[in-house]
Amino acid sequence: MKIAHTGDTHIRMAHKRWLTLDRALRDMVAQMREHEPDLIVHAGDLGEPNPTAQDLYCQAVFLQDLADIAPTIVVAGNHDSIPHLEVLARIETLHPLWISTSPDTLALADGQILQLSDLGLDEIESVDLVIHALPWPAKGNLLARLPQMPSSDESDQVARQLLLDIFRGFKAERETAGYEGPSILLGHLEVHGARMDSGQPVAGPGLKVGVEDLKETGADGALLGHIHARQRLSDETHVVYSGSPCRLTWGEAGAEGKGWGLLDFDPAMARHDAPVVYEWVDVPSPRLWTVEAEWESNLDNIGENIVWQFVATKMDRDEAGALQKLAEPDDELRFRYHVPEDQREAAKEQAEKEIASIWPGKRENVTVEAIVIPTDKARAPEIARLDDPSQMFDRWIAAEGHDLPEERRARLQLLMNQVLQEVAS
Repeated sequence: MKIAHTGDTHIRMAHKRWLTLDRALRDMVAQMREHEPDLIVHAGDLGEPNPTAQDLYCQAVFLQDLADIAPTIVVAGNHDSIPHLEVLARIETLHPLWISTSPDTLALADGQILQLSDLGLDEIESVDLVIHALPWPAKGNLLARLPQMPSSDESDQVARQLLLDIFRGFKAERETAGYEGPSILLGHLEVHGARMDSGQPVAGPGLKVGVEDLKETGADGALLGHIHARQRLSDETHVVYSGSPCRLTWGEAGAEGKGWGLLDFDPAMARHDAPVVYEWVDVPSPRLWTVEAEWESNLDNIGENIVWQFVATKMDRDEAGALQKLAEPDDELRFRYHVPEDQREAAKEQAEKEIASIWPGKRENVTVEAIVIPTDKARAPEIARLDDPSQMFDRWIAAEGHDLPEERRARLQLLMNQVLQEVAS
């Protein structure tokens, strides 16, 4: 049995990289068609909140393309609009299309998708696979099941226990039905140990579970969405994120490829240590490169004159020079630099020269971000360097060029000290 695993497509025509995403989705569908899977699963975030009519049309066409290949199951992600998913669930498709907006235990039998609880004991033997479908477990939705809301200090722990109860409920459903064949968990989840494309661990407000928690389902593996970086969290239980099919944000500029996953196993041998193979299939996706620099002042080679120039920070000069060889024609570059406010024009002119020296691609594929550092100015530099009020007063008198009699100067000084004391008190 082959299961094609994808997710985090975030279909929205207003997206800056919509053309890139659209091309990637078409390539992915063509690849899936060649592999001839028995089931396609989408692990959430099909689209974005508040989709337009055009967005829904694109999502519907994409789902029809998937269901033209094989039966397709979709779970709701945290970005999906539940009412719109319920509308999409009613579109006509060649093979069955099932969209879960609440926890479901589904059965794949003879190419049909059914709820396991609807099958009689004599029908269980015809089930090829059980799929536990888990949409994004929003804490508020979980706590809404309780007769009384817990305190804010207890809410996270209580919500997590409710989620574990759902995991155990999945296992109980299989046992009650008398099903002993292979099963998988399809979910939109944050799992401890998952990392982003940058290599950093995921840090978000969502409920997190561990790989050990997933074992409460008793499923043979977990095909997950929500994290856009492809990764395997456990060989023992086959806990994997398919990752997103293409790079959509600068945060996904990692070196790893993008695409979808293919799970291949023998259902008849699933409980007998038969080999289970999960491999990623790459979809061509433009790379997103970032060069970060500082516009700083330095002494020239003679050690005398101050010169302003870019100093690369997060991508050094050798790496930036490597762009000439590594960048593909459709890749994008973000040139981001910090610049003092009074040096903006000079840095802007030099930025174009820097980009031309390192970037072999199209100029329209370059995004320039200038992060301006405010420059505080005083009327006289010597005043800005002083903290003592008496000294500041004397310096201000001198800077303004006032020639005050000593008696008047002393009287003004006394008034100023009184004001400062009142403010301090």
